[in-house]
Amino acid sequence: MSRIPLWATLIPLAVGLGAYWWYWDGERAIFEQALTGVLAEPAAVGGFPYRLEAGLPSVRFRHDGQYRFSVEAETGQLNRQPWKQDLTSIGLLKPKVVWSAPGLDGAVFQVESAEGHASLRLDGTRIARLSAVHNDARVTLPLLRATATAPSFEWHFRETPATADPASRAPTFPEQAQVVLVADAIRFGGGDPLNLSAQLGVTSAAPVWDFAGWRQGGTVELRSLTLSDGHGDILNASATGVAGSADPLRVSGTIRTVCPLTVQAALAGTPAPAREYRTRKEVSFAFGGIGRDVQALLPPEGLPKLPLRQQEPPCPKIVG
Repeated sequence: MSRIPLWATLIPLAVGLGAYWWYWDGERAIFEQALTGVLAEPAAVGGFPYRLEAGLPSVRFRHDGQYRFSVEAETGQLNRQPWKQDLTSIGLLKPKVVWSAPGLDGAVFQVESAEGHASLRLDGTRIARLSAVHNDARVTLPLLRATATAPSFEWHFRETPATADPASRAPTFPEQAQVVLVADAIRFGGGDPLNLSAQLGVTSAAPVWDFAGWRQGGTVELRSLTLSDGHGDILNASATGVAGSADPLRVSGTIRTVCPLTVQAALAGTPAPAREYRTRKEVSFAFGGIGRDVQALLPPEGLPKLPLRQQEPPCPKIVG
C-alpha cells in the first residue's frame, strides 16, 4: 500500500487557511469602510487571524446635527472579532467626550480622562449599548455648576425606540433612550468624595435623535439619582425636565435627604453649614428651576425640625 505524501496532507490545511483569510479580509474591508465613514483620517485594519484591530495615531470624530457630539483622543485602538460585526471594543488615551444640545442652557455632558475604555454594540443602525469607563476623569454634568473629578466614572447609553400610541392616556410619550451614570469617590469641586448612581430616560414621540421632535412634548426623566458615602445615602432624587419649541429646560422634582441644609446649599450654590448632623428620618422637599438655576422649593414654614443622629459623622460637603 502506497503512503500519501506529506505535502498532500497539507493541502486541506492550506485550502482552509486560504478560505479563512478570504473571509477575514472581507471583514477587514467592511471594518475599514465603517471607520472611514466616522473618522477624520483613514485607519488601516490588521490583527489576522484572531481579530480585526485598528491602531489610531489620533482620534477625531465630530457630529454636528440637532445634537452635537465629539470624541478626541491622543491615540486609540479599536478591536472587533471577525464574526461579530455588531460589537466593537475601544481603548483611548486621554479622551475627551462632549455632548450638547444647542438651545438648552446647561445641557452639556463632557468627560476628559487619562484613559478610557468603551464597547459599542449595534443592532443595525441602532445603538443597542454604548458603555464607557474613564479613569482619572474630569466631568461636567448637565445643569450642575461645579466640575466633578473621579478616579472611576462610567456612562452607559442605549436606544429603546418605541412608537407613540395615539390612544394612550399616559402623561408622557414612550421612552426612546436610556442613560446610566456611575462614579466612585466623585468630588464636585472641592467637596468630599461621594458615590454617584443615576438613571435617566428620554421620552418622545420621535426617535431620540430628533431634537426638534423631542421639544414637542418630550421629557428627560431622572428616574433616580443617589449620592452616598461610607455611612449610607445622602440624597435620593427624581425629576422631570421639559422644554417647549424654543424654551430653556425646565426641571421639577423631589429630593429625599438626611442632610437637608447641606443639600439646599448645594442647590443654591452657597456655602454649606459649618456642621450638620444627619437626621433620623429622610426629609423630602421639592426642587425646580430653569437651566442651571435650580433651587429648593420649601413650604413657607420651612422644613420640620427632626431629631439628629449626633452619634453619626457630620454630613459630607457635597460641593466645595
